[in-house]
Order: sequence, then structure tokens, then C-alpha cells
Amino acid sequence: MKLHKIQKKDFGGQEIYVGIEVHKKYLTIAVKSEFLEHKTFV
Repeated sequence: MKLHKIQKKDFGGQEIYVGIEVHKKYLTIAVKSEFLEHKTFV
């Protein structure tokens, strides 16, 4: 069994932005805060 270290992040007081782009055959979702890009799903 593999153990994973859990890290808590505090985004208190920051704006969180979620962008969704839709095309015929794919979907892209980006999650960003005021200071950095967190994750992009394709």
C-alpha cells in the first residue's frame, strides 16, 4: 500500500478563478488563483 502525504493549502482572502473551454470533441478546465495556476485538465 502506497502512502501519500497530504498537504493543506490556505487560499483565504484570494480570488479563485475557474475557466471552462468547450469544443466539439474536447473540454479544457483551468483552475487559477490570483498568484498562480493550480491545475489544467484537458
